[in-house]
Order: sequence, then C-alpha cells, then structure tokens
Amino acid sequence: MSNQINIVPVMPPLGQGDCIAIQTEQNSSFMRNFHCHDAYELHLIKGASGAKRIVGDDVANIGDVDLVLIAKSNLPHVWQRGRCRSKNHFVLHVYFVPELFLGISNKTCF
Repeated sequence: MSNQINIVPVMPPLGQGDCIAIQTEQNSSFMRNFHCHDAYELHLIKGASGAKRIVGDDVANIGDVDLVLIAKSNLPHVWQRGRCRSKNHFVLHVYFVPELFLGISNKTCF
C-alpha cells in the first residue's frame, strides 16, 4: 500500500492577457484531488463548517467561513467534505498572476 499523494496540475481560468479571474460555485460537492496551479488564489468558502482544508502541509477543519490566500505558485491544496454535513455551500475563487503586485508584469492589469 502506497502513501504517495497524487497532485494534479490544473490550469487556472486565466487567459493569456488576464491578470485576474473570478469564479463562484454553489454546490454540495467538494474537490476530490489535491491540485496545484501557477496562479495565486484567494479562496472563500461559506456554509461548509467541518470541511477539511489541506494547503501544503497544513490540515485544518474549517468553520462556517474560511478565507485562504494561496500565495505560492504550485502549492498543493484541496478542500474535502471532512465532517461537513451541509448539502450546499458557496465558494469564491479569485485567481491572479503573481506579477500583479510586483509591478513587473507585461500584462495590462489596470
């Protein structure tokens, strides 16, 4: 039996010229796989008290509102049902390029 964790690389919803992308979800499912991407992400989840958040090597059960900034490219993360009994929760994802706050991007952000 292997203890190896499979980390799935995913493409964030940023177009080639985009600096920021926003996605919302209203659902009862949770991510199943650890994943990573090269964009930074601000992640807000509401109404999922007891869900399990795993970001890098940090594991926690969340309260009714959870706000996390993932500010390291390709940091593995996932939210899982854990002890959450809610059938519906709200998720807001704000993806942005790391260069947004460094002022060194060739992208037109503003």
